[in-house]
Amino acid sequence: MSTPRRTAASSSPRAALQRLHRNLALIFALSALVGVAAFAVVLVVVDTHARERELDSFLQGEAGRAAGLVFGTSAEPDTSALTDDMLFDRPDGARPARLVVFARGGDPREVLDSDPDLTPHADPAAGASVPSTDALIPIARLSMSDPEENGVRSTLPLGHTTVRAVAMPWFSDGDGREVAGSVVAVAPAVSWTTGPLLLPTLVGGAVLVIVLAAVGALITRRSIRPAVDATQQRERFLALAAHELRTPLARLRAGAESLERGGVDPVRAEVGGSAADGEDGVRAEVGRTTPAVRELVSIADGASRVIDNLLLAARIDQAEVPEVREPVRLDRVAADAEHLDPNVIVDVAEPLTVVGDRDLLRHLVANLVENARRHGTVPERPPLITVAVFRRAAADARSGAGAGASAGADAIVLQVRDLGPGFPAALDVTREFVTSGNGGTGLGLSLASWIARRHCATLAIGANEVDGVGGQVELVFPSAPSAN
Repeated sequence: MSTPRRTAASSSPRAALQRLHRNLALIFALSALVGVAAFAVVLVVVDTHARERELDSFLQGEAGRAAGLVFGTSAEPDTSALTDDMLFDRPDGARPARLVVFARGGDPREVLDSDPDLTPHADPAAGASVPSTDALIPIARLSMSDPEENGVRSTLPLGHTTVRAVAMPWFSDGDGREVAGSVVAVAPAVSWTTGPLLLPTLVGGAVLVIVLAAVGALITRRSIRPAVDATQQRERFLALAAHELRTPLARLRAGAESLERGGVDPVRAEVGGSAADGEDGVRAEVGRTTPAVRELVSIADGASRVIDNLLLAARIDQAEVPEVREPVRLDRVAADAEHLDPNVIVDVAEPLTVVGDRDLLRHLVANLVENARRHGTVPERPPLITVAVFRRAAADARSGAGAGASAGADAIVLQVRDLGPGFPAALDVTREFVTSGNGGTGLGLSLASWIARRHCATLAIGANEVDGVGGQVELVFPSAPSAN
């Protein structure tokens, strides 16, 4: 015999609250990360722009001073003063920007390049590498069209690096003060990766995110704690209610059954007269009290079923019903329905096995029988309830009520029929707490629908197809599974 498999509910209240706590803490941490990252990006970008403006100011000053030291004309420029004053004799000891002097012509021609890696008389034939400054010609040409000396700025590639360049025009020493050329001051471009704030921002941001994430986790834990306590109190209440309600009902039912079987001592004590008269009186009194006792037993049974339904509904609401997978003889479960009501007739033709939870299936059958007993009787018809279990062919399952059956296998059907007024057409009786008004809590069929879904079965509610009158509830299993 195979061992039933139980799968613990993965969404119990405490587990759900723990997931909520983790999700809220994660959301808080992600929000902190996004906020700190955005602040860091803004800080680095602002710092990069500030350093770029500072570099532009420095380069414009270098280019302007250099342009004032270049003399002559575009045909004969003189850069000696520039070489002596700016390139090799800086009193502050700072390295100047790279200066490239162009003279005006058809295309601006290079006159001087202060890059220390170049020599004025480098011989390419001797293997000397002469870096090209052709990339600076466009900015030099633009500056020659700027007599107002506003300067032309640009970020462009030069060799293997990216540089920031500022170009200023220089003028001939004649009376006409014509633009004779351009001086371009060049320095490595500002990069956000080399900023002084990058490392402190990264380290400080990481620490701040960790601190904020810890604070968020603590806040969410304290916020959810009352809900966790309330859930635990509810679980304890459910367990206590199950014990405290079932025990007195069981004792009440046992006492009522004892009276019904002939416990007449309390009655005998109140009957007077002779022995014969007393005995006849007791029998008469018992005959009068037996229907009341039976009604008391029925009320106790009904109350027990209501309590069972309420507790099961509470467990479902709290996701505390474990999933059980074991072979269940559905015909035997149906046969047990004969003990629920004397008006139940069980119709079983063969042993039929499904895979599921035996207790839940018994609960489902009990709810269907109780629903038929309560709502499926009318004064002019006999209170007959039929519980049938049978196999339905695959072709019938595909075309009829067994729409949930698989296409290639027979379906197993549990059917409960009555001769009552049937189900209201405009009322969804499978909804929780929905009832037709003839008493009841409105939980029976809603729980039956949930149990059907738990077993991957289809619950069909409609008219009695066999007798032509009354209501019918069918539970159609997808196929006839093998035990596993």
